[in-house]
Amino acid sequence: MGDGDDLTSQAIAELIREIEGGDARSCSGVQERKVNPLGKPNKRFLGRTINTALRHNQREKIQADQTTSNKLALEEVVLEANEVETKDALEQFLNG
Repeated sequence: MGDGDDLTSQAIAELIREIEGGDARSCSGVQERKVNPLGKPNKRFLGRTINTALRHNQREKIQADQTTSNKLALEEVVLEANEVETKDALEQFLNG
């Protein structure tokens, strides 16, 4: 518990220093609203950027789905061709 007591005493000492005016910010009196140095955000640019990113992601998803369906269709054709070749080879073996 020695660490907790040390931290508490340090916190109390810091608060006392701030109350006495050791911090330059504490003696400024009335605090004013800080002005954003960057200015207003460009909402049109931000909105268009977000919309463009969403459309791009949607196009990518559609393209990925099409690629997947094309691969599945090709795989089915290959499997059917393999079955036909296997049947032909089996018939030749049995007849030959």
